[in-house]
Amino acid sequence: QRFPQSLAEDPHAIAMPSNWDIILTTFLNTLNSPATRREYRRDIETAFAVLGDLNTLTAVALADYRARCLASLANKGANRPSPTSVVRHLAAVRAFLRFARFTGQLHLTDEVIRFILKSPRAEVRNPYQVLSDEERPRLIAATKSNARDHILLLLVVATGVRASEVCALRVGDLIVAGYLHQSGLNDKTISPHSLRHGAAIAWLRSGASAVEVQKLLGHASLSTTQKYVDHLEVCDLKKVVNRRGTARRMRQNQA
Repeated sequence: QRFPQSLAEDPHAIAMPSNWDIILTTFLNTLNSPATRREYRRDIETAFAVLGDLNTLTAVALADYRARCLASLANKGANRPSPTSVVRHLAAVRAFLRFARFTGQLHLTDEVIRFILKSPRAEVRNPYQVLSDEERPRLIAATKSNARDHILLLLVVATGVRASEVCALRVGDLIVAGYLHQSGLNDKTISPHSLRHGAAIAWLRSGASAVEVQKLLGHASLSTTQKYVDHLEVCDLKKVVNRRGTARRMRQNQA
């Protein structure tokens, strides 16, 4: 869900100075995912239409902006962002300011930026249903009569690629609903994005670390990836810990 532009619709708002565009572009070029770059640009431009000039930005103004972001959660209807959107928005602004500080463009210290723009505890929600290890092969098998969709579905399930990235391959959209019915999984609400969630959860269950999954999915922030851990049961976490501990002991014995 897009963060509301209404925060920037302030009669006293100042447009982003032109020199910021250079700093912002440089920062965005450090991010791997095109989708993340688009989302972060939108979030940062929205924020600084309110915050104004980088050189005069104060801790008080930053704290006030965070308070406005949290207050927006009380909005009604379409103007109310999701808690996840607020967390991502603050993370984007925080990352940009830390970059500006690192490059000498901001006088606020890194500690002040992290303290003031700390993320609120997002409500843990599982908005996407995911397929189990037994259900995924059934869905894949249902697509065998259509070579294009079969390959695309294998790609999404195996790599967790975004639907937008699949479409960018110029091979068309991936239709999931019809194959859910053929595979007897029509009681599930599954989309290409939930298949991406499923891939991430499968990697975590197989022993991949959150950092490894973050790099595979192209997340700019580890906090985004850590939400997938909330899908895991305690028994899954114990298996992962035991598996990684066994692997570490084997490497130590071979050294």
